[in-house]
Amino acid sequence: MMVFKFGISLFLNCFKLRPYANGIIFFSALVTSYNFYQYNNNCDKGWFGDRCQFQCHCREDAGCDERGFCSNGCDPSWFGPACQYYSLPIAWDTVTQRLIDQDDNTCTDKTSIANSITARLDTPYPLTWVRVVVNDPEHLGDLMLRYQTVDGSTRLGICDTQKSAFVAEKIMDIWCIPSNKTRVSSVVLIGRSVRNLCSLYISGGRNVALKQSTQQSSVYEGWASENAVDGGIDGNYVQPEDTCFQTEPWLPYQERSWWTVHLKPISYISAVTITFPEDSYQESRRPDQFQLRAYSAPDSQSSYMHIESIPKASRQISMVMVINWPVEKVMIQAISQRIISSLLFCEVMVFGEAACPAGSFGLECEHVCNCAEGQGCFVSTGGCPSGCASGYTGDNCLQLCDAGTYGAGCTERCSVHCAGGNRTCSAVDGSCLSGCQPGYQGPLCKAAGESKS
Repeated sequence: MMVFKFGISLFLNCFKLRPYANGIIFFSALVTSYNFYQYNNNCDKGWFGDRCQFQCHCREDAGCDERGFCSNGCDPSWFGPACQYYSLPIAWDTVTQRLIDQDDNTCTDKTSIANSITARLDTPYPLTWVRVVVNDPEHLGDLMLRYQTVDGSTRLGICDTQKSAFVAEKIMDIWCIPSNKTRVSSVVLIGRSVRNLCSLYISGGRNVALKQSTQQSSVYEGWASENAVDGGIDGNYVQPEDTCFQTEPWLPYQERSWWTVHLKPISYISAVTITFPEDSYQESRRPDQFQLRAYSAPDSQSSYMHIESIPKASRQISMVMVINWPVEKVMIQAISQRIISSLLFCEVMVFGEAACPAGSFGLECEHVCNCAEGQGCFVSTGGCPSGCASGYTGDNCLQLCDAGTYGAGCTERCSVHCAGGNRTCSAVDGSCLSGCQPGYQGPLCKAAGESKS
């Protein structure tokens, strides 16, 4: 059983997901411009983003800053940029116990394990990307990722595409798209760095429905559609209309109630989790079943359909889908033989990843990749397998080199003969921005007779 810690525990069962087809995004031209994104520092506690549309997932429910950074770390169930990615539960054993204790300072016992380690998922799940933390980075770049599938085969699967990018000296992200697009039961790490492994996070995606645009077929006593994506899943019946939505319960059977959410940007989705209110009377108004449809465009006839029964006394249910294209709209429609029946949810969470255009990344695809050799970056983090473009640094290659340095990896020093001092050269190519001191020439202000390049 899978647990999402999101104010309360949400239980997701019966997973059958697919990995994202474009987990790594590519573009053709080298980008060397900085991205400016407007952050809002006036959000209520627990929210961030330019429109306060993202929810903080900080340890002990602490607030985050305007960029989603948690000073005391992520909630144990979340990780990654701004703590937005759900960490899939890993089965506990004597080897993995130190990898899942949410403490990057407790590491594997290098004297008791070989050069491989197997982490079994509580529930089989498609593989997209993982994050590893070690205490010695010497051989981290040599780490290989393999997996075992649910078909019972003992042969390890090989990633159709495997790319790695360093987040910090001792932290690395690995994208792995299995060649047969199947659920995996275990993740296997191979290499000398396994002996120094401290933490392992396996991505389950992020909630791409939060604060998105919604509609519903009818409104019952003010229970509005947007309540289902407001991040509140209390479901207490004292005032459920404040955090839940409901359609009119007296409609004829032929007029099926429906609710929709539009995803912007369009996203690859894999799981939908629905939370109901804690009230037996409202439970009697639930439909027997509902139908979920996912559309690639608002008016598209191309859709995915899933029908789900609603167990009695269930507070959460989950649906998992295999969709080979990005989704713009998700619709839920009631199917019921009851005389009184309406849709009544307190929260609908859609887990997946934004389908960013090539060359962009971020929660809303708001940043541009800055990778060396014009290569693509990870849509989740902006990490560059090829390294940062000349003049840039940081885990997402958005930070300019410190003043006085330039070039690939920011390892070159500006010429001391730059006019205005040696801290005034281009971070990209080292050319002196204010010209040269007398007696020196060329972009790098070399002495006469020296190479000008």
